[in-house]
Amino acid sequence: MRDNFIFYRSFYEGAKVLKDSDRLKLYEAIFEYALDNTEPKLKGYPLGMFSMARPQLDANNKRYQDGLKGAEHGKKGGRPKKNKLSGDNEENPIGFLNKTPNENVNDNENDNVNENVNTSDEEAIKLVLDTGEYYSVTNEQIQGWQQSVPLVDVKSELRKMQLWLEGNPKKRKTTKGITRFITGWLVREQNSKEQNSKPITGVEDVPDWYGNTKQTEPTPELLEEIEKMKESMRL
Repeated sequence: MRDNFIFYRSFYEGAKVLKDSDRLKLYEAIFEYALDNTEPKLKGYPLGMFSMARPQLDANNKRYQDGLKGAEHGKKGGRPKKNKLSGDNEENPIGFLNKTPNENVNDNENDNVNENVNTSDEEAIKLVLDTGEYYSVTNEQIQGWQQSVPLVDVKSELRKMQLWLEGNPKKRKTTKGITRFITGWLVREQNSKEQNSKPITGVEDVPDWYGNTKQTEPTPELLEEIEKMKESMRL
């Protein structure tokens, strides 16, 4: 359990594309996960957004836990000493009497881990930014987005974004705005797919059995019969 955590601007920018109710669910999931380590119960777009933020939240939590361990060692007088092995030479522990051991040992571990690294064997998808640098898309992000927009081939759309950004240098995005650009693109594509997948309805006031026929033009007899049916429905 923690009392605070870092809420990044990229989280805020990415959530802007969500409707208010979904944005609230996303924010609550981030807060509960970062502060109380509570696994979220999300689906759809909020789940995809959370999957994008989760690696950074995990990295920050690891640094927080490491900091607690360091503080605990400090209370006890410093870092625990290693046990000496029997037969160790205290004057020359490295075992060479004619050499002086280097006392300047760097115990500082580098915690600045780049979480935005694609560990897959496939070539990482990189989107050019307004600075000329590249934003690498992680597998976790792709998987999260794919769950949110199931009708969209996320990798294919990311390739299209690559080409679009390369061909439109004046419209390239900033580091903070690139995730909003990606999610907005994917949401629009999902909406387009949903619209195209809707079934075409029959002509208004025409019986269902007529809409299922292969005849392209109704005969006069059929039109007369339809008019009679409509007239009887008005009575």
